[in-house]
Amino acid sequence: MGSRLAASIVHRWFGAPGEDPLLVLQRASGERPEAAETLAAFLDTNSLEPLHRYLRDSGLDDAVARSRAAAIDAFVLGVSTRRRVLRSELGDPAALQAWLGTTIQHLADG
Repeated sequence: MGSRLAASIVHRWFGAPGEDPLLVLQRASGERPEAAETLAAFLDTNSLEPLHRYLRDSGLDDAVARSRAAAIDAFVLGVSTRRRVLRSELGDPAALQAWLGTTIQHLADG
């Protein structure tokens, strides 16, 4: 898989300035079931499924593509939650971006 995939995913979570609607939903989802449902539906439609299609269209078997997309989606959401909701410092931002790109690429490639 091309490294553009990893770069675009990492950019989305590091490059969104201001009051990001995804961040608002992410913060609210722990307390409000409707926010959790809205966020899950949005992520399924705009993250998980496009990633699944991309991996499948890149030549992976449908089941393998779905599994890898789910792993990437869960990984990115976990890191995003640590950084953006829990406000955990996860080290130098540039080093974290590089590591995330490499790790996402590894998950995509298997």
